[in-house]
Amino acid sequence: MRKFYVLLSIMVLCICGIIGCQTWGRTGYTFEESDVIKITNRTDKFSSIKEIKDRKKIERTIQIIKSVEWSNKISKINNEADYSFWFEHKDGKDRLFNYNIWFDDNRTVIFDKKTGKYGLVPPEYETELRNLLD
Repeated sequence: MRKFYVLLSIMVLCICGIIGCQTWGRTGYTFEESDVIKITNRTDKFSSIKEIKDRKKIERTIQIIKSVEWSNKISKINNEADYSFWFEHKDGKDRLFNYNIWFDDNRTVIFDKKTGKYGLVPPEYETELRNLLD
């Protein structure tokens, strides 16, 4: 009976190891894998989801996000985010990248939920990003 439990334990550990290796190897997503951007906003109380499937708009949003300088030193915003948006595959199984954004009077702050970092959107892109998300 003891051999049975030892064998069962080894089998469970092997299965867990296989599953862990499969999911661990797929965490390095790139923006190029994004097929859709899904957006919610504060004015709708984050209840409705808008989708952007236009490849040009997705690529432009990616370019703007890549221009953000990320830091741990940016002060947090006290109120709720103006928008929450994320990049997904067409099948919608995975959120590849996930952000919150605040449009203040003097700056636009973005928060990367995956890395836990804040960033400032360059002023020349603030209006364009807001228009893309609206």
